Amino acid sequence: DREAKVWYVRTGSEGCLARSSTVYMRTTHPDNAVRFEQSEWSAPKSVELAIPGAVVWHLDVIDIPGGYLALVAAFPKGSVCSASDLWLATSSDGIRWRTFAVPILWRGMKLVENRSLVTWYRGTMRYDAGSDMLHLWPSALAGGRWGVYHLSARLVDLLAVLGSAQSADWRALLLKQPRARLVPDMP
Repeated sequence: DREAKVWYVRTGSEGCLARSSTVYMRTTHPDNAVRFEQSEWSAPKSVELAIPGAVVWHLDVIDIPGGYLALVAAFPKGSVCSASDLWLATSSDGIRWRTFAVPILWRGMKLVENRSLVTWYRGTMRYDAGSDMLHLWPSALAGGRWGVYHLSARLVDLLAVLGSAQSADWRALLLKQPRARLVPDMP
């Protein structure tokens, strides 16, 4: 339908040291004779996407049946971007987002315990509606090296597990998290 939407994060001049951030969305709907790069985009619109107690740093958004899914890199408030975890968020309209009480991937999780993982960074996703499989390719800094991982799960199952989590579950996981560095490692 030639409609495009873009979401982006604004942290202000503090960047990686920000204590808060805001997610914005812009849209365009050019006719067939106009390229997207040349089209007129809407003014930025602030969206309701926040991770409680964290600063949103990066995100990737894809279409899914009934709306959108975002993979969000966020770091604890008072920390820095080199201490990020990855969260999922869902939205029916791209403006109002539902986040969950726990991340999908975090620095202290058992899966990466022996890899000296310092931070989850950016990632991308692909959703296969035919099989209901969500494929994630997150990047992470582990043992001084950047790497890309892959995981997949049925979206309905993943959202059910995340939806059943309570904030107390995340507090328990935080006790096992490695301490954040005070100086960012990001390139």
